[in-house]
Formats: sequence, C-alpha cells, structure tokens
Amino acid sequence: MIEINNDFGIHSVVENIKNDVPFAFSRFGDGEWNAILNLRGPHQANINGEQNYWDDLRAALRDVLLKKPDYILGLQGLANRTQGEKIEKFLLENDLIFDWVNSDIFHHASIKGYLKPFIDVVKGKNIIVVGPEYLESLSLFSFFPYYVPEKNAWLEYDKILFDLLELTKTGKGIMLFCAGMTTNVLISNLWAINKQWTYIDAGSVFDPYAGRQTRSYHKDLKL
Repeated sequence: MIEINNDFGIHSVVENIKNDVPFAFSRFGDGEWNAILNLRGPHQANINGEQNYWDDLRAALRDVLLKKPDYILGLQGLANRTQGEKIEKFLLENDLIFDWVNSDIFHHASIKGYLKPFIDVVKGKNIIVVGPEYLESLSLFSFFPYYVPEKNAWLEYDKILFDLLELTKTGKGIMLFCAGMTTNVLISNLWAINKQWTYIDAGSVFDPYAGRQTRSYHKDLKL
C-alpha cells in the first residue's frame, strides 16, 4: 500500500482559508483509479452511475497525474487497500512521486461532526459550488451555484471549464467541486491558469445536507 500523509486534515484546510492562502485539493478514489488503470470498460459506470469510464476521460485523468501537479493530492483509503499494488506500479512506471494525503478528510469530518470549523471559516467568503442542481437547497453557507449534470458531467467539460474561467477572472474566492471525476481535470486546468483562487474537491460531502443520501455512510450521519 502507498503511504498516506495524515498531517493534512480538515484543520489544514481551515487554516489555509483563514490565512487567505490559495490552494488546490484534488481527490483520487476508486473511481478515478478504475479509469486511470483501465480496470473498467468505457460502457461501464462508477458505483453510483454518475460517470461512464470513457476513454477520453481516462486519458484526461492520467494526464492530470503525468503533468506532476504541484497541488495537494488525496488518495482514498479504499482505493489504496484494494488497488494499492496496481496504483504503485503505475506511479513507479511513470516516475511519479507524490506526497499523498487522505482524500476523505471532509467525509470523515462530516461523520465525526467536525465540519463546523470549515463552515464557519467560509461564511462571508466568495464561494462557488460546482455541482448538481439539487445542491441549491444547501444552506450551510452562502454561495453562487454553478450547475453541472448529475450524471456524465464530462460531456459538458469544455463549456464548464470556459464558464468557470470566466467566473474566476475577477477577484479571489473558493470553488467547491461536487462534480464527480470531471472535478480532477477541472482543478488541474483551473489551477494551471489561475492560482489566486482555492479549488477544493468536496466530493459528495454536502449531499446529505441537501437532503440526498448518495453514499452508504450518509444514512448514519447525525446532521
């Protein structure tokens, strides 16, 4: 298995935001690795059916890592346990050395009831939430919603990237992504162009707070 640096946690995110330090955080879970390692056919989809494993998406996700990004990369514990040897082989073959952090810091904070410091620190900030339309009912903090399809957002990647680049042209802010595997590619390209913003891959962490239980652990949360 790959070593994960657990020093970076929700407290690190809070401190960066509090101190106005822009950063990017991108999560690589079992879905992303199924694509990168070509473990699923193009007509198959990830576990919740939100994204097909198309070859162009597969290539784009691989390219994100092959560019050796200079931002924070999160590795999912499940992927590390079930695919660790294959992941390590891919990284070694491509001379890729990353300081992986825990990809599930937001989810773990939500489970333990530790999201409040994050919610408090983003209140009053310029926030854009990139995700499906059902997140419009999210009331944890004020934000500008940018809607993407609930399934297969990758089909609209070019339009999404163009629109988000337009939104980041003035000022600074925080972009929270809830857009599946498309998120990883968006963060890669947005960070390369504009490092004045913070880009956070939040995954499905906000779904239960918007009335949607899209992951098995959501039903156990005490919201």
